[in-house]
Amino acid sequence: MPCSGYLPSRPDIVSLVRKAFEEKLPKLSGASADRRILMLEVVTLDSDSKVYETAWNLAREFPQFLTVDEFVFVRNFFELGVIFRTWNTGSNEWSVVIARVKEALH
Repeated sequence: MPCSGYLPSRPDIVSLVRKAFEEKLPKLSGASADRRILMLEVVTLDSDSKVYETAWNLAREFPQFLTVDEFVFVRNFFELGVIFRTWNTGSNEWSVVIARVKEALH
């Protein structure tokens, strides 16, 4: 049976990313680790470029973002699958789509 999920008409991507940064960065930056990877699942109708622009602009407001080695951006398209992309904060580059995951529904 297909998923009956739906997307909000137009969630505010800035608020979604800001909330995630506020909640996750303090814990992540305080962790004892060799590498820090911040993962964010985004459920939005906004384009990838809008999400990237938002993350880039907000990262400047959060000094703790400097402790993040990679930012993993996950787009969940429910029936269509999940797409993963990464931002290497050292080289300041976004990856191409690195994984598409779709589970067969029975």
